[in-house]
Amino acid sequence: HTIMGTSIPPLVLLMFLLIVVGNSNSNIICHEKSEIVSEIQKTSFHLGLSKKIVVNGQESAEYLDMSGVNLSKTINWLQEMNKLPSLSYLYLSSCGLESMYPSLSYINFTSLTCLGLSENLFKHEVPNWLGNLSTNLRDLQPPKNALQGQIPVALSNIHNLRYLDLNNNQLTGQITESLGQLQHLQELVLSSNSFYGPIPASLGNLSSLTVLFLPFNKLSGSLPNNWGFSQI
Repeated sequence: HTIMGTSIPPLVLLMFLLIVVGNSNSNIICHEKSEIVSEIQKTSFHLGLSKKIVVNGQESAEYLDMSGVNLSKTINWLQEMNKLPSLSYLYLSSCGLESMYPSLSYINFTSLTCLGLSENLFKHEVPNWLGNLSTNLRDLQPPKNALQGQIPVALSNIHNLRYLDLNNNQLTGQITESLGQLQHLQELVLSSNSFYGPIPASLGNLSSLTVLFLPFNKLSGSLPNNWGFSQI
């Protein structure tokens, strides 16, 4: 399948692609040099697609990068992305998004491995639904927003998380002890927020941790004596 012409609005082009994907009996494979991706790039729309888009007529994308695309007027962006349950990598940095819909309780990203939402306009609490994401999630990055409140305990449910970056937000309260349950965590970046109080002793249980970055907060006290990082 190919799409010709340059007058198609980028979001319409994307939805057309998804409709084709959802109703086709054949596989559609896009690489960076494909006609579809080239057409999208001509309209200042960056769409990264790799491996497969469709499997036996079912809407499916493994890699989607729309970073830098102005999605500020897009309604229910999260619900639309939720229609792609096979997504493994989703990057929506600098898209002008204003909400992660914190009132939602569940999102069907059962295959998600990486979620990048940096430099948007989120001004609410960190959604609890993040803790109900795929057990495959390795990389969670919503830095440089205006996220508020405390780190939800629900994040400790993402047992295979390797990288958590919440820097440059407006988070407050004490750093939750529950982060010590993320046994596979390698990098924890919480700088430039308003966290206060002691660094939780439970972080000393993170034997895989290699990066711990906490400056520009209001933390007090000293590092717990029981910390036994082997890599940091």
